[in-house]
Amino acid sequence: MKTIKGVTDAIRLQIIQEYLEGATQKSLLKKYKLKTGRSIVEWMHIFGIEDSRRPQIIMKRERITESEEMCRLKKELKETKLALYRANMRADFNDTMIDVAEEMFNIPIRKKAGTKQ
Repeated sequence: MKTIKGVTDAIRLQIIQEYLEGATQKSLLKKYKLKTGRSIVEWMHIFGIEDSRRPQIIMKRERITESEEMCRLKKELKETKLALYRANMRADFNDTMIDVAEEMFNIPIRKKAGTKQ
């Protein structure tokens, strides 16, 4: 068996197995007195072992992305509600202005429904 920096392939495979079973890199670093967690990933690459925990990492990123999307949509909804409120206020103002003008000048300004042009 190969020995690089005092860690045999058997021990590396054991560490990888524990990692794939759910142990954290931090706990494995402590248990086996390793310097960096990067070595576990490198060993997996050398041995041609797929990281079965990778989909969990991707799912976390997707959750973050979904969370960011929800925040964006909430902000967009709030802005849309504000724009609608302003448009309604503007329409109410115009109606009031027409009512005042009709009363003040005593002339009909609004078009009556059903009249011919």
